[in-house]
Amino acid sequence: MTSLDDKQKEEIITYFQNNIFNKKDIEKIINNWTKEEYVLASLDGIVGFFIEEKYDIGDIKQIIIDCPSIVTKQKQKLINKKEYLLSLGYKEKQIKDLARRNPKVYDYSIQYIENKISGLKSLGYDMHNIIVMTSNYPQILDSNLDWIVEKVNSISKLGFESKKAYKMTGTMPQLLFNDVEEIETRLGELQLLGYKKEECVAMLERYPFLMGLSIHKFEELQQDFPKLGYTQEQFMNISVKFPQIFGFSYESLQDKIDLYDSLELHDVPIDYPSILMQGTSLCRLRMKYFNDIGIEINQDNYRQLFLPERDFFNKFKVSRDDLIEIYGEVEKEKILVKKD
Repeated sequence: MTSLDDKQKEEIITYFQNNIFNKKDIEKIINNWTKEEYVLASLDGIVGFFIEEKYDIGDIKQIIIDCPSIVTKQKQKLINKKEYLLSLGYKEKQIKDLARRNPKVYDYSIQYIENKISGLKSLGYDMHNIIVMTSNYPQILDSNLDWIVEKVNSISKLGFESKKAYKMTGTMPQLLFNDVEEIETRLGELQLLGYKKEECVAMLERYPFLMGLSIHKFEELQQDFPKLGYTQEQFMNISVKFPQIFGFSYESLQDKIDLYDSLELHDVPIDYPSILMQGTSLCRLRMKYFNDIGIEINQDNYRQLFLPERDFFNKFKVSRDDLIEIYGEVEKEKILVKKD
């Protein structure tokens, strides 16, 4: 392969300078170009594609600097690649994030991406996991997958089931890039708060984002939650079953418990802590609706108040958007609860 001659370089420099690049940028791009790449280059089409896709000029510059060979692709191939990624389940924003962080995604063949996805699926990741992993850490597409196996094996040695360790890293792929010692440290910190080792493992398996929280968050909520009318033991049991509780502010939890108390459901979170996931604004909208159709929420039927959105719609044929349209945003003091 032969290098570009001066005339070819000047042609590219003139084009780029008339568009979005300065001379220093251009030198980075064409430094290693060959005559063959020059012949294939489709500068107008490639720059135009990214402009049409509403990438910032700075992003376009960086994409081409990081992956100069991308301009040897035909514009239609980039369009086809985007459509392929959309067909896999990537959203527009995720594709942009992927291209910004690893522009080689537009340089890879579809067969290459399919092989990489097949490899990740063979490890136990589903397509949702793969999209989250690759859009946040696109270097995964560049690498041999053996290192993922090694990292998950190291995590499993801390007491996690292998299958659940893969699920954890699919939910929070950052764990693949953290030192395993950080997970070990977090397990030790939770044990110091009174949890058993197996409980700590179960909590991280259910909610790996506990790794991203300050230990002070755990300590504060452990101290404050009993103020809402629960024993320390009850809080420990709730948090083992529903470790997502540490992601809520105390004020948010107080609002939820006040609502449950108004419905005489104070003890329900002890056995079914997952109801804490639902926001109080949605609860209040549904309560307005139940009041209007003559349903009084009690210990026997409260679960329908906390149904997932799809299940609620299938049962009552009304969505959250419908409720907002009917009642508007319902504030805390405006909830109406029927009492005898």
